[in-house]
Amino acid sequence: MLRGVLVYGSLVGIVGLLLHLPFTSRSPRRARRALPWGLTATLAAAALLDWTHASFYAYYLPPGINERLIKTALWLSLGALIAFYTALLHTLHRRRYGVRSRSLLTLVTLLSVYAMVERREAFQPRPRPAPRPTAVEANQRPRLLVVGIDTATLDVLLPLAGHGRLPFLAAAVRGGAYGRLESISPPRREALWTTL
Repeated sequence: MLRGVLVYGSLVGIVGLLLHLPFTSRSPRRARRALPWGLTATLAAAALLDWTHASFYAYYLPPGINERLIKTALWLSLGALIAFYTALLHTLHRRRYGVRSRSLLTLVTLLSVYAMVERREAFQPRPRPAPRPTAVEANQRPRLLVVGIDTATLDVLLPLAGHGRLPFLAAAVRGGAYGRLESISPPRREALWTTL
């Protein structure tokens, strides 16, 4: 995980540096003024990503990780608000960032990094339930073949198989049974076909 933090931190840091250089290269004072606003934008973007991941991937993530994502998003949102309020007050009143303001922004940054790392390190997946005993003997298991054709329904396929236009499907239907599959909720095709 440390390797991922270093790689992504370096990449995003280089991009952020390249974005800030044209505006702040001639004036160190302007660079110092831009830093809290950049920190605010970074914290807000990280909070937005955590909120989005917790919402969008709720059906595909383990149950405990969603709680961790929401807690991290709450902290990052609070950190973004603190940084925004501090930067706004100093910009409106044209005040220098004193020791207290710098210490506050440093503390918010360090706690945000800790919250991101803690989210991952403290997650313990719930133990899996014991497998259910098999209801069918090993030598008597039925042969199961699942045929899925994207966007095709039995209303279309069965008449074609009956007229001999789909010989494989006609033989499979004659020699076995068929039924309609229901998709999982939410119906996202990529996840459905990956799990099927």
